[in-house]
Amino acid sequence: MNEEDIPIIEMEDILKTKEIADMTGLAQSTVRKYAQELEKAGYTFKKDETGRYYTKEDLVIFTQLKEVRDKAGIKVEHAADVVVTQYKRTTQSMSPAETTTEMESQAIQLQHTMQYIQKLEEALQQQQDMISKLEGRLERQEKRQDLRDESLTQVLREVAETKKMLAASKEKKWYEFWK
Repeated sequence: MNEEDIPIIEMEDILKTKEIADMTGLAQSTVRKYAQELEKAGYTFKKDETGRYYTKEDLVIFTQLKEVRDKAGIKVEHAADVVVTQYKRTTQSMSPAETTTEMESQAIQLQHTMQYIQKLEEALQQQQDMISKLEGRLERQEKRQDLRDESLTQVLREVAETKKMLAASKEKKWYEFWK
């Protein structure tokens, strides 16, 4: 391998696991786990003899992975597949300089999508609350109907009993009426 084959990366462009963790709000162990899942999904990190090192582009990938994971509530493996697939689609037709800008715009687009999902979840929660209220009203109405039915049944029994008493009194002779 010639020196010409080695990509030139400025020291300020190299990020360590701790820096990625601080910038994304993840634990260092989570950054390592996410890196492993991203590699399984087909994403490649730059490496040297000490291990992985990260670039600003990798920071965008980690941020997207975290957002997808948090907002969609899916497993890390699935979120990594989604992010890597999206990354591969955008980088196939772009130059390296365009990649970072496109990734940033995709991150913004993803953020808007996540906000939309959050609004949908809020609307769903409101609908569920309304359904709960309506179920409560329905239960109260059914109880009132049951009480009304019981009262009506009792009144009908009393009317039937009164009719029986009237019929029995009519059967008595007129002279037995006072007895």
